[in-house]
Amino acid sequence: MSESIPLVGERLQAALETVMPGAVFPEVYVGDAVEYIVWNKSIQPTLWAEDKPDAAVYTIQVHLYAPREKNVTETILAIDRALFAADFTWPSATDVSDAEGQHWELWCYTCDGGGLYGYT
Repeated sequence: MSESIPLVGERLQAALETVMPGAVFPEVYVGDAVEYIVWNKSIQPTLWAEDKPDAAVYTIQVHLYAPREKNVTETILAIDRALFAADFTWPSATDVSDAEGQHWELWCYTCDGGGLYGYT
């Protein structure tokens, strides 16, 4: 199998760790921190040839959680810059906060090729 799938996650984790070291988690966080980042990705195979995908587009979701009273403008900008520097697209951000605290959802994309799923 190709190394493409884990490498995107590793690159994403490393980029986000520059913003919030030790507080970045893939998929789920069950601790008691009040400020942290959770990320997840979906994979869409593309560039089909001979019934096999030769690349993939990754849709990335980054969730920033913070206390209601915190100004997160600089944190969001730091996330944007870190992701862009790691070869993701510049993210869009949506405020999906509720009474319990801030929750910002950032979306970006990346592409990976070179034999996805072991096809070359």
